[in-house]
Amino acid sequence: MEDECPPTSQPAPRQEVVPLDGAEPGGAFALATLTLPPHSADAPLSAHTGHAIGYYVLSGTLAATVAERTVVVRAGAAVYVAPNAPHACWNPAAAPAVLLLITAPACSAHVARDRAPS
Repeated sequence: MEDECPPTSQPAPRQEVVPLDGAEPGGAFALATLTLPPHSADAPLSAHTGHAIGYYVLSGTLAATVAERTVVVRAGAAVYVAPNAPHACWNPAAAPAVLLLITAPACSAHVARDRAPS
């Protein structure tokens, strides 16, 4: 099965993509650790066909807009993005934000595209 995510030429900062079920690409889900720099810019809204996304904050602060709702979450909290939902994430704080990003099904290409340095 081909991964439906479009290719990217901009890798994410400190990204590790791990298909946990061993089937690459197109596995059941993937994890990526991401570090967003302090006061990172608000990315434009994007949506991903057929891929749900979860952002779990390991440390720092994450601001996220999903559809028309904006939230700010800190370490230990998470944000869920349903497939096709317009969303954007950024770090509004003075310290780096370290995230665990979960995609289902596995999709590594959009992780890099969404988290490219601004």
